[in-house]
Parts: sequence; C-alpha cells; structure tokens
Amino acid sequence: MDATDWLWLGNALITLIPLRLAMFEQPISRLIAHLPAPQQREWEVHMARLAARSKYAQGELDQALRLCATASLSLDSDASNNFIECHLPWLVESGQIDAAGYRAFIDVYDQRTEVWPGTVRLVHDRLQDPDDQRVWWPLCVMRACDNPETLQAFSAALPSVEHCTVEPSTLLALLYRAAREPDLLSDVFAHARAEAQRRAPDHHWIKRLACVHDYAAGVIEASTQVRLLQEAVRDGSLQDNRTAFSLFSAHVQVEGVIAALRQPTPVLASGWHAYNYALTIDRLVEEKAETLTSTERQEASDLLASAQINAYEQGRTRMEQYFACGTGHPYDACAHLYSMLCNNLAILYRCTRNPATHDLCLDLHRRGIQASPFAEHYQGVLNVYRAQDDYLALIDAAEQLWHYAQDYGYSRHDLDDYICDVAYALLMLNRSGEILIWVERLLKCQQEQGISDQQLSVSQLHTRVALARFLAQTYPDNAYGLWLRYAPCVEAANMITLMLEVAKMFEYLGRNAEAIEYYLRIQVTPPTEADWVDPDWPAIENTLASLQRAEKASHKRWWQVWK
Repeated sequence: MDATDWLWLGNALITLIPLRLAMFEQPISRLIAHLPAPQQREWEVHMARLAARSKYAQGELDQALRLCATASLSLDSDASNNFIECHLPWLVESGQIDAAGYRAFIDVYDQRTEVWPGTVRLVHDRLQDPDDQRVWWPLCVMRACDNPETLQAFSAALPSVEHCTVEPSTLLALLYRAAREPDLLSDVFAHARAEAQRRAPDHHWIKRLACVHDYAAGVIEASTQVRLLQEAVRDGSLQDNRTAFSLFSAHVQVEGVIAALRQPTPVLASGWHAYNYALTIDRLVEEKAETLTSTERQEASDLLASAQINAYEQGRTRMEQYFACGTGHPYDACAHLYSMLCNNLAILYRCTRNPATHDLCLDLHRRGIQASPFAEHYQGVLNVYRAQDDYLALIDAAEQLWHYAQDYGYSRHDLDDYICDVAYALLMLNRSGEILIWVERLLKCQQEQGISDQQLSVSQLHTRVALARFLAQTYPDNAYGLWLRYAPCVEAANMITLMLEVAKMFEYLGRNAEAIEYYLRIQVTPPTEADWVDPDWPAIENTLASLQRAEKASHKRWWQVWK
C-alpha cells in the first residue's frame, strides 16, 4: 500500500473509528518522508483534514476548527478542494457566523459558477433569518450577479422553493424568479446592493463590486471606477487578482494600455492570485495591442513581461515561504500550481533572451519538476540548453522529454520542433549513429498520428530533408533512402527553402552532379511566401562554382591533366 491507499482508507473510516487516527497517520508519514517540501506540505494538509474529522467525530469541535487552519488550504490549482464542505458547517455550528459569512463570500467570489452548493444553501438560510444582519450574505448575491452564468449556477443551487417553511425574503424571492428569468440579473444586483448598504454602509466590498458593475452598465466613467477601486483596495487591503485586474483594466480605459502597464504591479496575496493576475493582464494587453503601432507594441510587450515577472515572483516567494514554514495564505499549498507558476516564470525569463537568466530558468524548471512534473518543464529545460548550445545537455534533455511524453502524454509534444537540434548536437559529438534512433522515432510518430507523406507541412518536410543531410557523411545509404521517400513531396513543393537542404545533402553525399542541379534550380526558382530562408546568393554562387570545377576535374582523362 502506498500513501494514497492509506489516505483513501482513512477518509473512508475515520468517522467510524476516530480514535484510530494514528493507524493512518503513521504509515503516511513514513511513506512521504522522502518527498520534496511542496509535496510533503500537501500531505500535511490531507492529514490535517483526517485529524480534524477525527476530532469532530469525537465531539471536539473547537480542536477540529483549529486544525482547519491547515486543513482548509486549497490543493487544486483553481483554488478548490479546500475542505469547505466541513469547515463552513463547523463554523456555523460553533457560532462563528461572521467567519462563516466571510468564508462563504470568498467561495462565491472566487469559484463563481463552481461555487459549492452548500454555500448557496447557507446564504439562503441566513437571508431568511431576520436576526442575522451581517453584510456577507447580500454580498454573496451581489457577486453571484457577476454574469448570467454565475447567477444561474447560484440560483440553481438554492433549496427548492416548495420546501421553504416561511415566505422567502424579497431578495430571495427575486433570486428564485431569476432562476427562471435570466434577464433579472440587474434587478437582483440592485436589491442585493441596497440590502448590503443598509447593513454595512460604504463597506469596501460593496464599493469594489458596485463600481465594476456600474461602469459595465454605463452608470459611471472609467476614471470614477479607478478612484472607487483604489479606495476599496486601500480600505479593505484587497490583494486578490480579480480586484487587481479590474483596477488594471480601468487604468487601460482611462490612460491607455502602455500607461496602465507603467503603473506599479499590485501587491498580490498568494501564489494563486499572482498566477491568475499575470495570465489575465496578458489577454487584455494582447487585445489592446492590435490598435498600437509596431513601436508601441514592442514597448507594451516589454512592459507586460516586466509586470508578469513581478507578479510571478511575488507568487513564487509566497508559496516558497509556505513550503518552508507550513503557514501561509489558503491558496499557497498546491504543489501543481507552484509548478505551473515556475514554468510560466521560466518562459518569461527565457524570452528576454538574456544569457544571464539561463541558470535561473533551469532552476525554475527543476523546482517545478520536483514539485509536480509535467512535460512543459522538460521542454523548457531542452529550450535552455538549445539556447546555450550545450550539446551534451541538450541530448539528455531531449531524451527525458521524449520518454516523459511517451509515458505520461503531452498534447503539444512535437518531435519536429527539436529533432534537428538533437541531430546536429549528435553530429557535433561524433555520435551520428544515434540520429538513426531519432529518425525511427519521428517516422513512428508520423505513422501513429496517421499522417501520410503528402499531408506533411513544408516545415515537416524540411525537418526530414535536414535529417538526411545530417546523416549524409556517415550514413550515406540511410540518408539517401530517407531522401527517396520524401523526394516526390519536395519536388511538388518546389521551394527554395527545401531545395537548399537537398543541395547540401547531395553535396555531403559526394554526388556533385545532383548538388549542382539543385543549386542551379535554386537560382531560377522564384521565392514563395512560404519560404523562410533568405538565401546567401554569393555563397551559393561560390559553392556552385567549386562543385562545377570539381565535377569537371573528375571527368578528365589522365592525359588531360594540364588542362
């Protein structure tokens, strides 16, 4: 049995035998002792959940709630899997209604259409209680009006109106109607807002939700939205990604995308918030960049990269602090989220094309692989070694990527993308025999994908001819055999880019007549839009002249040596 088996048993049995917690904890602790810190911390969350359920089953509610400081940390990259199904009811049972209200609001705020149905049922019950005047419950409804889909999901989770023992409150009655009439979204928001204002005038969350809604409805200008959002951030110390993005988007509307990107990167509360903020501003900047000049687009791209790096570094720091000490934000415990963050940050550093960041990129990919491996990290390691021209390391990284993709899958795995780099590295290391292994893999991939030779793209054809060129000097028969297979497709394409590779291949094969033929054809073939090589025409003329002299000399008779 592995740790997962013991956890499964514990989850199934702990409420039946709550005094036997050690039966599950001890083998799990032993089996995870060798794991890296991010994975160990995830297991600590799992065991805290077991322990909390054990305490609750023994009637020790206060101790169960204390354990929720760890047990309620999120273990999914979307901030779900957060023990809310136990934690929220326990808070209510213990009389901590304000804490329960905040927890319910954050669930609606972050999960939106994926909100836990129990949260909606609790909102329903508290809105029906005239003695509970806390602001969190109408705030939950305000957030549910974020868009029609969120409101529909929220309304669908309400208890059936037929089972209500008392007449629904005005706001609840409107919610029930909204389940049947989606056009009531604005009315629901207005009623929820009025009720929230009555309970807690000028609450920072009311201001935050209302100003975004009012701007979208055309009630206020973008500049007013900026001011109100800034006030809400200040008053409530809001550091979530959605608020930060709303403020960034408002700045874009007022000042333009470049000025907005020059604003200081906001402080973000967790790795999850940092990760999502970096993603969402990327989409908005890409959309706005279509209206910019080429110079402005480059500036926006540079500013965006800087802002994203800043955000990702914030998230990385917060998550690594949690992994080091075991305490932190509820969204800092997911090892896979940390791995994704490391991958995105490494890509940004690599795109700066600064050799000084290569070691940092490798470190980030290795941290990601250690925390929660996925194929993009192995691809990233390969890309770094490719940029460094580190042939030995590149070959090893390519092997790791290939085998990981074979064992675990990788939807974006494209052997054509890196096989020529591997082949060139093998050639430089005098290991050209191994190129044949990679050619076999490539042909097998093509066969498994059901791609005929005629369906190959120009880029894929180029890869195969280039491989033939790499093999030409040491494995001429294999090189020529590979060429013969794809020759009809290359001839049909009639492109300079492909013919250059063919000419070089014949040159390396020592078949000067064929090489000359292709160099002559290149000189008279008009370039197409699909050609990506800009030929070095003087070099081609020199090579052609050299080959013609060699070919002429090879046809001399012994007595013509003086010619």
